[in-house]
Amino acid sequence: MSEFSSRPSSMNEAADKFERGAGNLKSAARDAANTGKDTAQAVGRKASNFAAEAGEAASDFAGEARDMATDMANRGGEYVQSYVTRVEEASRRNPLGAVATALVAGMVIGYLSRSRH
Repeated sequence: MSEFSSRPSSMNEAADKFERGAGNLKSAARDAANTGKDTAQAVGRKASNFAAEAGEAASDFAGEARDMATDMANRGGEYVQSYVTRVEEASRRNPLGAVATALVAGMVIGYLSRSRH
């Protein structure tokens, strides 16, 4: 304030008001910058949490899909094994029928493969 002491009091009052206003403006700018920084950090934390939760959900989904695929493969294997067992039993009960079936199947496959050429 010493630089304004040679001026009239109205000018000193105006200079004081200007300095207070500039100080208030600096303070408001600093507060806004801190608020923006805090907001950006909060958004970053929320985005990070969301990414972690999404990754966990994707991992859970992949685990469930793997379990379902494993279960389906096991059931398919059991079905094939059951079919093979039934064919073996039928072949033991009626070996001539099994040979006739194999002969007819071979002829059909041979006929289909020749007709394409």
